[in-house]
Amino acid sequence: MGNKRFYLVRHGVSILQENGSICLGKGSDPPLAPSGFAQAEELMETSFFRSVKNISAVYCSPLLRSMQTAVVLACGTREIRVDRGLSEMDMGLWEGMCFRQIQKEYPVQYALRGLHPSVPPPAGETFEEAALRMEQVLFRMMEAHPREKKFLAVVHAGITSAFLCRIAGRDFDENRAYRLPHCGHVVVEYRDGGFWKK
Repeated sequence: MGNKRFYLVRHGVSILQENGSICLGKGSDPPLAPSGFAQAEELMETSFFRSVKNISAVYCSPLLRSMQTAVVLACGTREIRVDRGLSEMDMGLWEGMCFRQIQKEYPVQYALRGLHPSVPPPAGETFEEAALRMEQVLFRMMEAHPREKKFLAVVHAGITSAFLCRIAGRDFDENRAYRLPHCGHVVVEYRDGGFWKK
């Protein structure tokens, strides 16, 4: 399959994330806040963007915050492909709830997740499941574009931190150390049959 390089960019901040008090997963679909659009536009002025501006294989999740960020980065000149597998983690019964409410209604689970950040919400997705889901998407991207060497994907924080933990061989409880800020980015390479954080 040859060596490949993936440029993963987290979407800009959405209207429900500006104060950081809402639990957002794949079941919540708010648009970008004005500041989120500004973050994407600021990214276009960086050396990172100069590395990705000519990549033709551009992907995002079907969630609006990912799609809107991808539209800004694609500059209207490249086709954007949507893959549901790139969606944020499933937050189960906590989806769309404010964290204060979660702490009140699920005190034991909330406390446990505080001690062990990889513990999934009730009826939610595990970090292992999310990491494997993202890995499958990257393989699909390579299969769909066998001649491409570089790919750009607008991603979400939870699933990406799970994937980065997995390829680094780290415990999923360390996922917060791999969490990208809004419009933060990371480069992952595929070589020798595996994925590696550059």
